[in-house]
Amino acid sequence: MASEASIVWNQPGVERIPRSFGRLWLLRRLARGGMGEVYLAATAGLEGAERPCVVKIIRRDHASDRSFLARFLDEARVQAQLQHHGVAQVLEASTDPTGEPYVVVEYVEGRSLGEVRTVVDIGANRGQFALAARNCSPDARIVSFEPLPGPAETFRQVFSGDARVVLHPVAIGQVRREMTIHISAADDSSSLLPITAMQRSLFPGTGEVGTAVVQVAPLSEFLSATEIEQPALLKLDVQGYELEALKGCEGLLGCFAYVYAECSFIELYEGQPLADTIIAWLRERGFRLEGIYNLTYNPKGRGVQGDFLYVHN
Repeated sequence: MASEASIVWNQPGVERIPRSFGRLWLLRRLARGGMGEVYLAATAGLEGAERPCVVKIIRRDHASDRSFLARFLDEARVQAQLQHHGVAQVLEASTDPTGEPYVVVEYVEGRSLGEVRTVVDIGANRGQFALAARNCSPDARIVSFEPLPGPAETFRQVFSGDARVVLHPVAIGQVRREMTIHISAADDSSSLLPITAMQRSLFPGTGEVGTAVVQVAPLSEFLSATEIEQPALLKLDVQGYELEALKGCEGLLGCFAYVYAECSFIELYEGQPLADTIIAWLRERGFRLEGIYNLTYNPKGRGVQGDFLYVHN
């Protein structure tokens, strides 16, 4: 494994693909950044039984930096503990015989984020989506927003060594003000709207356990159009507050090639606009719905919510 890994970094510009990497086969390089390289790979095994995966290999010139190595492996440990549809699950995190670390994560089909240069992550929680974005786009700038102190602190720990990630401890809305957030027992289900009985029934363990006052402000207070490098993606996971958050981004909406937002077909938070309202609002502003992913259903088979991808015409 050591000699194979060394080929990547000791011979710049030379690629031997496909090639073995321990018990894996590296099939194609997906991305290259300042921290390392990301490869599409497959587990070795019986023909037809290989399993696709993604391998992240650290840059060789960071191998002697103990603090960098510690952050690299800490990120993998945190990612392994996160259960979220926006984060590929960690299958393995280890070091090769020379002591250089690598991480193996599951491979998930979908639109590539590799081309994205700026990610605005509204409703960041502990950094689940930001981690997925960083794995896909190693050099992208990520600007995240999370108003709850607990998840925000975890986010800061995960990305403490990443200078291209910024976290603002606020929620996004139309105007600068203070609002009450309804804290769920599962904090990633917390919302600026009250939690309904339907939410609690369909997703046990998400009932309200308290409230807090948080800051809300429009996106333009933190970013200007010239700071959003193209192409850019706007992601929202705000538990029913999608329309108000989008209105808080409206002045900059034309800067984004993609909008990726969780939307619901059933009212899970009091007064939340449903998916058809969000689709129509974005269509009026030049975004078409391209796909719906990670759909969840109620016991009767009715769609409850999903992740909606919109593309700027």
